[in-house]
Amino acid sequence: MSPVVQGPEQVVSSAAPAGSDALWKSLTLRANQARERGEQEEARALYEAALAEAEQLFRAASGAASEIAAVAPIVYNVSCHNLAQQLLEQDDAAGAASLYERAFDRLERAAASEHAPHSLRASCARHLQIAAAPLVQHLVEREAREQAQRYLERANVAISAVVELTRRTAPPEV
Repeated sequence: MSPVVQGPEQVVSSAAPAGSDALWKSLTLRANQARERGEQEEARALYEAALAEAEQLFRAASGAASEIAAVAPIVYNVSCHNLAQQLLEQDDAAGAASLYERAFDRLERAAASEHAPHSLRASCARHLQIAAAPLVQHLVEREAREQAQRYLERANVAISAVVELTRRTAPPEV
């Protein structure tokens, strides 16, 4: 059963199993199709619903080591970036910047968190580089080079922490 969007705010969930990204995929696909058809408001509502689903997946991944921990960071990042792109197309650069920052901040916090499962931290570190690219580009295009540099430095610190954790927890070589 596919999800049903009844309006910009109301999404009725499908029967997807908990921890599954099936609903997110369906919402994202439908948003992309609406965007291609030029239905900007429908696309935006669907991208917002996909982001809400990505939030739920991220929370589920944060609770304990699970298969979704590897997927949740990219789902979250893609959701933020899809909606940011939609906002840019609607001439809302400030809203887009906020979403780029939101994706970066969420991935950075989880990558640096000593309480997050290692698989989630590692996935966040990998996708933090991906999240940084459009954020940095957006900032550079707006002449905010110093702010862009600070984001890159923050990404490097979080990624280094995960690399060090992986090095410390790796089984000894024989």
